[in-house]
Amino acid sequence: MFRKSTLSLFILVPFLLACARDKKALGPEPETPSNIPSTMPQTDILWPSLANSPWPMAHHDPQLTSRSPHRGPQNGEMEWVSKVRELGRTRTGVIIGTDGTLYYGADGEAYGETVLVALNPDGTEKWRYGIGFVGEIWCTPLLGADETVYIGSLDHNLYAIGHNGTLKWRFDAGAKIYQGINVGLDGTLYFVAEDKSLYAVSPTGSLRWKVVVDAGFQPYWIDAVAISPDGLTLYLPGISNNLYAIDRAGKLKWRFSTNSIVDDLLVDSQGNIYGTIAVSEFSTILFAVNPAGKMRWSKAFPSHLLPTLGLTMDDQGCLYLVSSESSIASVDYSGQLRWEWSKAGYFFDGALVCDKDFSVYCPTSSGHFVSLAMHGLLKWELTTPGVIVYRSPAIDENSRIYFSTGMKGAQIYCVK
Repeated sequence: MFRKSTLSLFILVPFLLACARDKKALGPEPETPSNIPSTMPQTDILWPSLANSPWPMAHHDPQLTSRSPHRGPQNGEMEWVSKVRELGRTRTGVIIGTDGTLYYGADGEAYGETVLVALNPDGTEKWRYGIGFVGEIWCTPLLGADETVYIGSLDHNLYAIGHNGTLKWRFDAGAKIYQGINVGLDGTLYFVAEDKSLYAVSPTGSLRWKVVVDAGFQPYWIDAVAISPDGLTLYLPGISNNLYAIDRAGKLKWRFSTNSIVDDLLVDSQGNIYGTIAVSEFSTILFAVNPAGKMRWSKAFPSHLLPTLGLTMDDQGCLYLVSSESSIASVDYSGQLRWEWSKAGYFFDGALVCDKDFSVYCPTSSGHFVSLAMHGLLKWELTTPGVIVYRSPAIDENSRIYFSTGMKGAQIYCVK
C-alpha cells in the first residue's frame, strides 16, 4: 500500500503555473473572490439509503463533509480504550450504528484472519466477522438504512453483513478494494477497485455497471467517491490528473484538469466540489470547482511535505485542512485564509472532523489528538499511545469522539 507522500516527491510542476500555461485545460477564469461570499450556510442532506446514526460512513455523509450535527468532546479526557483479542492493526475509520455500536475493520494478528469488528458502546467486543486471510484491510465500513454493514476487502469482495454479524451477500469485483464506499439515494453502492474501475453494485449484491475513463480512477488514497447533494453525480479523481464527474448511469459528465492527482474531496450543500493536490514536496493546492466543472478559486499552501488527508467544512461553509506537517488552517467560503495554528513536533496526517460548535478535531501520527475552537484557539490536546491512522474519526450524539490507531490489538479510543 503506497503512502500518499510517495508520489508527491516526484511531482515537480506547480499547479498554479500549469494553470497559467494551460487555460484550455482549466476552462474559464476562476470567479472573482469578491463575488463569492465569505460564508454560506450549510445543511445536512437527507439520505434515506444511509443509516440515521451519528456517523454512518467515512467522513460522515455522502458529500464527505466530515461534519457532525452534534457537539464534540469538551474536555479531551480518555474514557476508554477497547480491549479485543487476537487482532493486529486497524487501518480503517470507525462508524457508529443507531444503537451506539461501533464498527471497524482490523488486520489479523500475524497471519490471522482479517475481520469486521463490532464493539458495544463501552468498548467491549460485540461480535466479529471473518473476512479472510488477506493480511490488511483499508476500507472504512458503511452502514445502510436497514443496518446492513458494507465493507470492501483485499480479497476482491464487497461484503454485506447484517447488524448481528451474519453474511447477507458478497460481490466479487475481481480486484482488491482499498478505498471506502459510498451509497446513492437508491441504495446503489459505489467504489473504485485496484483495477481502476468505478463499480456500481445494487443493494442485493449484483453488478449494475462498471466504467473506466482515460487511464482509470485512483484506487488507493481517497476514503470514498463523493456524491452531489441531489444524488445525480459522482466525483472522483483519476490517474490522468483529472477530477471526474460521472452520472448515475456511469457516463462521463465532465473532467477537470488538475495537473496532479486529486487527494481529498468534499461537496458542499450548493454542489460545489473541493479538493487538494500536492504539486511538489513544498506546495499543496486547495481548490474549488462549481457543479459544471469550472474553477471557482484556488489557494496555495507552501512548505507542505504531505498532501492533506481529509478536508472538513463547518455549518457556515468554512473549510479546515492540514496546511503543513505541523499546521492546521481554515479558509472561508471564498478561499481566503481565516487562521492557521501550528505546533512544532506535531505531525498532522489524519482526517479532520468538525462539530456543530465550529470546533475541529485533529489527529496526529506523533501521538497527540488536538481540538481547536473557533478562530483557531486551542481547546484541548491529548497524548495518545501509538500512531493514529489517517482515517476519519467519528463523533456521536453524546459528545464522544472515536478513533483508531495502528497499535497492536486494533484498539479504538473513546474521548469525552
